[in-house]
Amino acid sequence: MSVSGKTNGDERSDYYRMHITGFKVRGLKIIVLDLLGESPLRGSEIMSLMEQRTMGRWRPSPGSIYPLLSDLELKGLAVRRKDGRYDLTDLGRQEIVYYKDLIRNFSRPSTTSEMISEIESYLSFFEDVLESLEPYKADLVRIRERIEKIIKKLNGKRRSTD
Repeated sequence: MSVSGKTNGDERSDYYRMHITGFKVRGLKIIVLDLLGESPLRGSEIMSLMEQRTMGRWRPSPGSIYPLLSDLELKGLAVRRKDGRYDLTDLGRQEIVYYKDLIRNFSRPSTTSEMISEIESYLSFFEDVLESLEPYKADLVRIRERIEKIIKKLNGKRRSTD
């Protein structure tokens, strides 16, 4: 039986509505707190930064950002300054440290296999957004050179153990 007391096919949708939607709201909260931790921002600046950092793939709406900012203010996590920018309070800074620690403990790869899988995921993303990578070409070349050095060292070790 679901929390709502329904016993039909709505149970699954209730579960997703409560948990998945809740995560989206908390996820947005974490991102906004993190951005405010970098510098005080207006809601419109938060939306633009999020769009920029996702390379245009996501721009939250005013209908999600401004109610969240009001909620952060009500909970004492942020304050709205006279210039219209929101700034974190000490409580807000503690909150973002908590979330960063929580995420860090669950999100980092812990084995070489997981690290290689994560690199492959980033490569797939780069293939999808190839046009936007031109400014990073020199960085990509530098990374390629480092990987080639690692492969060369591995090949050298293999020959010495044969």
